[in-house]
Amino acid sequence: MVVEGNKAFVRLQFVGRHTSALMGFPPTGQVVSWSGATEFTCLNGKIAKVWELGDMKSLEDQLQHQCQQAALEDELRRGRQSQQEDEGYYYNDDDYHYQERRRSMY
Repeated sequence: MVVEGNKAFVRLQFVGRHTSALMGFPPTGQVVSWSGATEFTCLNGKIAKVWELGDMKSLEDQLQHQCQQAALEDELRRGRQSQQEDEGYYYNDDDYHYQERRRSMY
């Protein structure tokens, strides 16, 4: 933090978990972080003005990467499920275990 006259300049690091839609990206549940800088202007001992600059491009890149990873993992999971079904197994998505499917004999 740097204080000069009635202004304070602060470098900030934001960290959070992506739990709801953000910048058009669906929630991934993953941790994201980005940095920024803020200028506070004070008047009579109170904050009168705030100016903030955040690295939103790095945040957007992280969200895009996480969404792409989630899509790839879903695609792989569906591929494994399809392959296992063809081999007589089914995929239990809740606990990620393969269980043998009983075939009915008619």
